[in-house]
Amino acid sequence: MTKRSKKTLFVLDLDNTLVFGCYDGSGSAPFLFRYSEYLRVLERPYARQFIERCRRYGDIIIFTAAMHDYAVAISGRMGIRPKYILSGEHCSYRDGRFCKTVRPEWFEQYEEIVIVDDSPDVWEKAAHETCRIIAPPRFWGCRSDDGLKNLPDMPLSVSRDIIVARTRPIKSAATHEGPATSTPK
Repeated sequence: MTKRSKKTLFVLDLDNTLVFGCYDGSGSAPFLFRYSEYLRVLERPYARQFIERCRRYGDIIIFTAAMHDYAVAISGRMGIRPKYILSGEHCSYRDGRFCKTVRPEWFEQYEEIVIVDDSPDVWEKAAHETCRIIAPPRFWGCRSDDGLKNLPDMPLSVSRDIIVARTRPIKSAATHEGPATSTPK
């Protein structure tokens, strides 16, 4: 049996949570890097400060439905230094969509698991029952976004409720709800 840490595990999503990938040149947030000839990746304001807060109180795992090499590139560029990077290949596929699953060994190793994902509905039911899920507003590449700045201070309580960050909604530079194109979630 693995010794349980007193630390918290932070499971962080990438797209629309920490970064925004765009194909059409939209978005005014700081440019992080060009992943391909067509895909630019923008960094969410306050993302690095939020990552540092998570690191101060526990370990980080990246869990995204995107491709593994994309997740590795973002993690490296942002200096995340996660314990693990889980990607689309680690998701199950149910009812025509990706589903993220909490690993049983995480419960053995950590006192608390906090999931930070703009799409909490992609997590299996057990995650909603056993983990703290924080759903920041979806990031659409806007420079004035403050969705990570206003998340609850660490350390977080052991409440199992989904927390929807209460910030003003930020639209992309365009006049619609979100981008016409973005990276697959």
